[in-house]
Amino acid sequence: MADHNLRAAEEFRSTDRDEAQSHISAVFSPHVLDVIDKSCELNVRLSTTVLPTITLGYLRHGAEVVIQPGRLGSYFHVNIPISGHTRSTCGDEEIVTGENVAAVLLPTESSAMLWSRDCEQLAVKINRTAVEDRLAQVLGHPMDAPLRFDLAMNLTAGPAKSWVRTVRSLLDALQEDPTLLEQPLITAHFENLIVSQLLHAQPHNYSEQLITTHALARPRTIKRVTDLIDASPEQPHTAAELAHAAGVSLRTLQDSFQDQLGITPMAYLRQVRLARAHEDFATTDPSSGLSVRDIAYKWGFNHLPRFAAAYRERYGVPPSDTLRQA
Repeated sequence: MADHNLRAAEEFRSTDRDEAQSHISAVFSPHVLDVIDKSCELNVRLSTTVLPTITLGYLRHGAEVVIQPGRLGSYFHVNIPISGHTRSTCGDEEIVTGENVAAVLLPTESSAMLWSRDCEQLAVKINRTAVEDRLAQVLGHPMDAPLRFDLAMNLTAGPAKSWVRTVRSLLDALQEDPTLLEQPLITAHFENLIVSQLLHAQPHNYSEQLITTHALARPRTIKRVTDLIDASPEQPHTAAELAHAAGVSLRTLQDSFQDQLGITPMAYLRQVRLARAHEDFATTDPSSGLSVRDIAYKWGFNHLPRFAAAYRERYGVPPSDTLRQA
């Protein structure tokens, strides 16, 4: 598969390992780059297009290399093979990518890759918050566990092939008219489409819920309460006040939430607060002086140890780690 249609906004080339490791780390995430066959000269090429929530990069190394980024933390990463192959691990899973298999790396698990000498890939970096927020929006409630895609993406399957076409369509459009990068409505449309299609194309631990959600119409009572919580999760809502706002008894409200969402109204409130706190941690400049305590209190968490435990269970890392990586 030729790479002529993968040239993007910024091009980098290098034969120096340290320079290549530093530059690629800045585009994606800090990692260790090791050349396996020392007799083969490194010949790195990276073409990069950076959008608000998605980074697209054509990447080759020209030598057999091992890449060890560890835990990605703030983003999902999809490697779409163009030529050659990789042996990719993510957590306890391992796959070999090639002509019909791409790899979807998770932010919550440590990952590593062995690239063949002739390996070329289209690397897609997608902001974790953007993916999780879209999933929660479609589900109609916050997630109760980290999103986990299957590692192997079957590129012969219809939805996956369609997703790759969308990614390539964006690159083609930007190549023909680079000024589209300055049009936020257009780039936002592509980003939303790429995120939504990925949730549909690649199996994950919420796939069955997504299918079920499309078949359910949320009762008006629940919508009133979830709309109220979504609009002001930082407010000191109580279950009794939420029931009053919905015009039903507390027991009716609790039963409705359990039947439709599988959680209580207060659990829904905590999940929304966690999601908002996570978004702040991921986007706050560490030099701003804001602390984990400041952000936790902002979103209504007054018991820091319980908040930290709930955050770690939900996102797989302490809140301080997300804040440092922002």
